[in-house]
Amino acid sequence: MAASLAWSSSRDGALGGGASLTLSNLSVGAHTVTASVTDAGGAVGSSQITLTVNAVPVVTITAPPAGSVITEGDAVTLTGTATDVEDGDLSANLIWNSSLDGALGDGASLTLSDLSAGVHAITASAADSAGASGQGQVALRVNAVPVVAITEPAHGSQFTERDAVTLRTAASDFEDGNLSGAVTWVSDRDGALGTGAVVVRSDLSLGAHVITASVTDSDGVGSSDQITLTMNPNTPPLVTITSPPDGASVMADSVTLSGTAIDAEDGDLSASLTWSSSKDGLLGTGASLTAANLSFGSHAIEASVTDNKGATVTRTIFVKVKNPKSG
Repeated sequence: MAASLAWSSSRDGALGGGASLTLSNLSVGAHTVTASVTDAGGAVGSSQITLTVNAVPVVTITAPPAGSVITEGDAVTLTGTATDVEDGDLSANLIWNSSLDGALGDGASLTLSDLSAGVHAITASAADSAGASGQGQVALRVNAVPVVAITEPAHGSQFTERDAVTLRTAASDFEDGNLSGAVTWVSDRDGALGTGAVVVRSDLSLGAHVITASVTDSDGVGSSDQITLTMNPNTPPLVTITSPPDGASVMADSVTLSGTAIDAEDGDLSASLTWSSSKDGLLGTGASLTAANLSFGSHAIEASVTDNKGATVTRTIFVKVKNPKSG
């Protein structure tokens, strides 16, 4: 007659019938469970047991809100509650875990500043004295800070005015990938210099500059790198006329003009010297040349050169050109 058994609970009433009964919805608390059967003559037999249904702790994460986004390195406070029908407040027993970083700590509140970049499933769990465990979970995204590095020029570089200065950087972000093209360049002397992975400027003002490369990711988180560089004044070439001497008297048929031009940045520019006469105009170029058939009389002879930065220097001597036939 086992198939005719009727089951009931002192808390939940009729439970069902049959020789075996599986239940998952008994209410929390102490139950007197009765199995009874009635035979054909109306006689009733029964048996009872007592059992207690232990409540699972209720865990609630109260902070941060689900779906929160924080910046890598910023502090975030995890707060939760755990209550149990039998044991009361279990909040102090909460255990915190991250799907990315593993165990985080325990307690009703936990403040962290070292969560790794990415999406975390943050879980808080608590177990009661009977071993029943409850948990709560929220999603939290840690946004990585972009990484920016100026790769050219080197920190402390020295340049000469009107040099073409190449500014080069690499910028990347955990979430957004390559951000080099979005880098903005600024000088503390000259202001905005341009945007992009590479910017070339040949108009930086003289003096020391602090150059900053900055970028912002799609979450509005910014990062930057800095170098210093110095723009030095251009040193004009040093021009010397070595022959003939100033004030010399020379013959018109053949005069050798010689000189040197040395530049601090460009080196020896003697071969680029340009020679001219106040009476006869352009005479030629080079470190040395022979001028023939100069006009008779007094000449201002000029030797000039221009360096690669556009600085021009001229030296002048005065000579008197005589007619060879006059003796």
